[in-house]
Amino acid sequence: MISSSGRQSNLFENGEEKLKAALTKAYRLLALRSRSEKELHDALRKAGFDEEIVAAALAECRRQHYLDDTGFARSFIQSRLRNRPMGRERLAVELRQKGIAAEIIAAALDEVFTDSATLTLANQLADKQRKKLAALPPRKARQKLADFLQRRGFDWETIRATPLWQELREDDSGG
Repeated sequence: MISSSGRQSNLFENGEEKLKAALTKAYRLLALRSRSEKELHDALRKAGFDEEIVAAALAECRRQHYLDDTGFARSFIQSRLRNRPMGRERLAVELRQKGIAAEIIAAALDEVFTDSATLTLANQLADKQRKKLAALPPRKARQKLADFLQRRGFDWETIRATPLWQELREDDSGG
């Protein structure tokens, strides 16, 4: 019986060591940049940790407030808008790929994207395309503008509301 309890103790200590190793890896990853829970889970599994150890490490990171998908979504959106502006739909896709729940995505996007803010952002991106589109026939320029803004995550209603789209429509009907 002593040997079996000694064995259990050894297994427990081994599990503690694995948990410490998983936490060390998690802290290193989180020190580089914030991550979603899914991203951290996947990275720890890829590093070879068992699901049980990963779950315990994630729970500890949540307890210490190092993991917060809501905060991650907000900061991800702000970072993207600052460094590579894009529309609501594109941001939603990227956040879904990072494992963020739909209700968290919707709430975080609603904080940032009012109708006027969305149109302002689309206008800014459209204006950056103005030079590239100037040499094209209006119909082709309009299509390229629409394609560009769609890839950046804007819906048709927003695209059609941009002043550049309206100018290109007028040029096309006038010529």
